[in-house]
Amino acid sequence: MWNVDTMREAMTPAEFDRWIAYRQIHPDKLERLITVCKLGFALVANAWGAKVDPRDLDPEPQPEQVASPSQAAAIVRMTMGAPDGNSNR
Repeated sequence: MWNVDTMREAMTPAEFDRWIAYRQIHPDKLERLITVCKLGFALVANAWGAKVDPRDLDPEPQPEQVASPSQAAAIVRMTMGAPDGNSNR
């Protein structure tokens, strides 16, 4: 089993630079397969008329947009009704 902390303490900055350079020349096979699949899926989707960028297929979650106070107030007004007691329901 790999112990990351032990590796990090034992590795010099020069060794780390060489490791990064090696990974750029010889990428991980799973990473390469995922990249090829994303490109292939985007190609097929674009051929069918969808506008898909391979970067859109990353599984990383995007940060949620937070509503401003005025936007939140507008949402509450639309949901609950105006402050004069008139409801939209």
